[in-house]
Order: sequence, then C-alpha cells, then structure tokens
Amino acid sequence: MVNVVLLFGGQSVEHDISCITHKQVVDAIDSKKYQVKSVYLDKNNNFFILKKEMTDIKNQISKCNLRKLKVKRKNKDLFFNNYKVDVVINCIHGKGLEDGTISGFLDLLNVSYTSPSLESSIIFHNKFYAKLILNKYNINTVDYEYVNKYQWNNNQNEVLRKLNRFNEVIVKPVNLGSSVGVILCNKKDLSDAIDSGFKYDAGVLIEKKLNKFLELNQAFYVVNGEIVISKIEEVKNNSTIYDFKDKYENDDITRVVPAKLSNQLRSKITKTTKKIGQIYNSKGVMRVDYLYDLESEILYVNEVNVIPGALSFYLFEAKNIYFQTLIDDLIKEAKRSKIENDNLIKQFNSNVLNKKNNKLK
Repeated sequence: MVNVVLLFGGQSVEHDISCITHKQVVDAIDSKKYQVKSVYLDKNNNFFILKKEMTDIKNQISKCNLRKLKVKRKNKDLFFNNYKVDVVINCIHGKGLEDGTISGFLDLLNVSYTSPSLESSIIFHNKFYAKLILNKYNINTVDYEYVNKYQWNNNQNEVLRKLNRFNEVIVKPVNLGSSVGVILCNKKDLSDAIDSGFKYDAGVLIEKKLNKFLELNQAFYVVNGEIVISKIEEVKNNSTIYDFKDKYENDDITRVVPAKLSNQLRSKITKTTKKIGQIYNSKGVMRVDYLYDLESEILYVNEVNVIPGALSFYLFEAKNIYFQTLIDDLIKEAKRSKIENDNLIKQFNSNVLNKKNNKLK
C-alpha cells in the first residue's frame, strides 16, 4: 500500500475551509490502495499528527487526538513520527501556506506532493502576479490597479487619481482567497476600502466592477502530460458581490453544472483553461474563475485558484471522473513529477574551496 499524508489546517483565514477539504478527501480516498495519516497545522502553524481519523471535524482536531509531529529521515525514506511518507496530499488553503510556502517546505523534505509547484503557487496565488502572466499571454482580465502599502502611504493622491476612471470598484487583498476581505465600493468610500484591504495584506487589487455578467468556473489537472479539464460551472448569486458568506454560508447560491452556455462561449472557456494549463504545466488541481461580461460579450479570467476547496471534485464528477479517480491521478502525477525532479542536476563540483584566497570579488 502507498503511505499517504493528508496535510490540512494552518494559520490562515481559510483554516476552516481547509478542514472541510481534508474531511472530504478522507471520505473519498480508496482505503484499499492507501494507508492514510493526517497532519494538522493549528492556527499558529504548529504541526501535529492525528492519532486517528474521526468523522467529526471538531473532535478530529481536539487536543486529545493530537501528537506533536517529529520529522526524521532514514536513508532516503521520510518519516513523520514512525510513519513512512510516500506522498503528501496538500489540503491547505490561504496566504502564507497555499502561496508556495508549503510547496517549498515539501520540496525541502524531498517528498512527493499533490499540490502545484513552488513557482506556480507563487505566481497564481498572487492576484497581481497572475494578471501580469495572463496578460502576457493575451488572456483577458478585468481592468485594474495594484497598490502596495508604500505607494498608498506615500502617494495617496496619485493612486486615487489613477482610480478616478472607475465609478464602482471591487477591492481585494492580493494574496487572500475565498473572497475574504473583498469590498464593493464607490469613489466616496474607496480610501476606507483600501485601508481595510491593508489589514489583511501588504498589497491590494482594485478592479473595475462589471454591471451584468456571468460567474463561471472550470478546473483542470495534469496527469501523464495530459491536461484533464472539468465541466463548466455557473454560480448564480443574487448578492451584489460574491463574498465569503455567500460562498460558504448562503443556501440561496445556485450552482449549475454543466453550465447552460452557447457552444461558442463554452469552447472559448475550455480553450482558455487549456492555455492556462499549458502555461502552468505542473501537478495538482487548479480552478479558473471566469467573468463573462454580458454587455461587452468579453470573457475575463477573474482568478486562478491554486488549491481549490475540496479540489473542485464535483466539477470533474460531472465528466464522470469521480473523486476517488481524481485522487488516484493526483498521487500518480505527484510521484511521476518527483522522479522527474530527482533526475535534474542539482550539484556542481568545483575547485573554488581549494583556492588559497577564497574571497569573492
């Protein structure tokens, strides 16, 4: 059997969402193929290993079920406490974790893991970096301005002058997900909204608000070099803005899978998703969130979600790729990717240390 570690929790505003993703993976994974242990990061990023898997999320992360994690290596094998680790399924969301931090940590441990690479995580988790990359490849994004704290603290008037072209805007902390900290506002309230965004992050994105639009999502992952693309989802929301409460606590949200779209729009979305998959070219599931402007008939990429909640399994199930198969594919690709990475040249022999004068110029 393959020894799998499920990693979840962490110091993030999306901590609770990560716990739900973890629970859904626990319920779906094939226990005949995989031995499973879970590692929990508490809200201070302390690592614990669960003594046993439990069905109730709150009891699962109670103190009585946690042991401090000890990481050790024997020869080439990695152990968490006395459990040999073959592959890690990363169920962690949010700033300081999903943004490449956990990927970098797992790279240092030299272990197979299912989430995107360090580079892909950094680029696509940051909404500003993602727009720069997408625009370079001629993929439409909504008109925006990016502001960091230094710019805001030292030149507010210039920032507001640039933003004067917008009547209504959406202010987003640049590294947060799950619509946390997102504010819809007009010019009058813009300064307060930007100040609020800086309570969550060191940078904020200010985007033009569209008037009439569709919210559409499509996910993808790579296995054996092939890009697997899900069905398209339409999110129907009566609220003015799709915030955290709407996303996870509002029962009035309707999700239509597959979305009822024209063949032309469906084809355009799928081609764009595939193009992003080719840019990204790495392991793990990513979800592309689209906005389709009904007035201009322009398709925009709103965000690219590096580790979507529950890994967007339901979008693939609509294509008859069920959660168990999705997990199998993610593990297969994680192991293949590690073998490929292990074969790269990582050491270079030189005579620099043998020189009498070892000073660098």
